[in-house]
Amino acid sequence: MTEESTTTFEYDVALSFAGEDRSYVHDIAQRLHGHGVQVFYDEFMVADTWGADLIEVFDEVFRRKARFTVAFISSHYVAKPWPTHERRSALARAMTELDPYFLPVRIDGTELPGLRPTVGYVDARFTSATELTELILHKLGRSTKTPKIEPAPGVPRTPAQQERLLATRPTGWEYLYFAGVLVQGKGSLEPKWRDHQLQYVHATGTALDNEQAITFARKAFNEIQGFTSNVDRIFSPQLKESAFGAIGQSGDPASIEYLGQRLLTIYENLLDWSARIRGASTSAELRPLFRLAASFVDEPITQFRDFIDHYVATCDLLPERLANADDDNPITGTFVLSLTIDDRKARELQREMKRLRRRRLLT
Repeated sequence: MTEESTTTFEYDVALSFAGEDRSYVHDIAQRLHGHGVQVFYDEFMVADTWGADLIEVFDEVFRRKARFTVAFISSHYVAKPWPTHERRSALARAMTELDPYFLPVRIDGTELPGLRPTVGYVDARFTSATELTELILHKLGRSTKTPKIEPAPGVPRTPAQQERLLATRPTGWEYLYFAGVLVQGKGSLEPKWRDHQLQYVHATGTALDNEQAITFARKAFNEIQGFTSNVDRIFSPQLKESAFGAIGQSGDPASIEYLGQRLLTIYENLLDWSARIRGASTSAELRPLFRLAASFVDEPITQFRDFIDHYVATCDLLPERLANADDDNPITGTFVLSLTIDDRKARELQREMKRLRRRRLLT
């Protein structure tokens, strides 16, 4: 038996919160009290704490007298001195417990200093007061039914869904989160993609003579190698492990988002590169070269879009696949982003460059 099951506590639950969040916490306290739970909540304890040294009282409650501490974490909670005092006492107790004692409830997106990011929490933004009460009752062994909270969708398509996913962190959440970053980022770049499809010209307003235009084109083509090299860096084993975690370890949301954003930046760079070539104002003699050059990255752009679409579609099925997985049929997947140039376009560009060399417009 654990220490928790053999110890008699004065309170079933101690509620730690900031005054600015009282209206929400008060509702939870009333609901728990209505279920016969012994709750340490300041408004219930006015007579007991009258004239007492509150620093000593609160330290005793949050470090010794409560079976669980439920902490309602917000920007106010982190900033205020009294919640900080309660939190320190509760975390000191949590360090000596074999079973979970400190039960965090997130009211907003604030991170709690001293609490490891791998500790599970409930997100009040996506959990009703009834659901949270049922969760606490279940933790106390007062409820025979397992509380059910609507699960987060597969791949998050909105920032709110991303927050919900990070709040619950189901198995495989790292891959769902990465897919969410990609699909949302791709959506935000659709206007540029449509311009690319239309071959819409954003004129630069500056006319280039032939020498300037050739120099401009050569610098632009030198950039292409940098784009492909960056893809290789993003998918290096070291960076992937630091973001998604080693086997058996949780990933890091900030690193996952960073990798996703960097990948999207390369996709956007390709779109911008083509738009910049299209928008260059050149002589009539060089326009065919620039028109062909602008389409040179059509294939890599399509490959980026196909990679994102395939990855997102596969991850949408991940929760269902995980539910049906077993040791004999582990889930595996390989995703490859390979950027190549259309051979036909490359040959057309080479022919045009030969034509210009014959006319001594290109050296």
